Amino acid sequence: QNRPWVAWDESGINWGKDQGFLIPTSLGFPLHKERTVRVVRWDGSQWVEPQKRPGEVWPAGFRENSEHPQIAFDGKGMLHVLFRRWTRRNARAIGSPQVWENYLALFDGSSWSTPRPLIHSGGSIEKHPRMTRDPRGELWAAWMTDERPFATMVPQNAEVYVSRLGA
Repeated sequence: QNRPWVAWDESGINWGKDQGFLIPTSLGFPLHKERTVRVVRWDGSQWVEPQKRPGEVWPAGFRENSEHPQIAFDGKGMLHVLFRRWTRRNARAIGSPQVWENYLALFDGSSWSTPRPLIHSGGSIEKHPRMTRDPRGELWAAWMTDERPFATMVPQNAEVYVSRLGA
């Protein structure tokens, strides 16, 4: 309908406090704690959210550490949301090994799909994926990984992946 859509991630009050894992949640939220994706569209007079927010329908684990969403419509009008998620397995502690992975979810105008990981997208915090649409209306994504094993967190070979994003 030629109306803009906007996506962002948000959290609770006083988000991102240093040493936040030591602060009671009522006073502030630790870095990357309860980061969830929000999406709105402009209807000509106001910003409108879908009936259900992604964080309300995605599995509970996606209400935490889902960040940096990107959105794009394919040629058929399907909204694709590409975001990264912190998937480390160790308890929260300074210096704890962590891995970020990229996920894709779709919105058909009324419901959200369950986010799916992009293959071989694990890496450090600064690796952001990108999307673009080709002249046929197909969406493509590119992302990198450094193939770091979780046990050592030592980066291995840097690789770049590119894929067409289908329904």
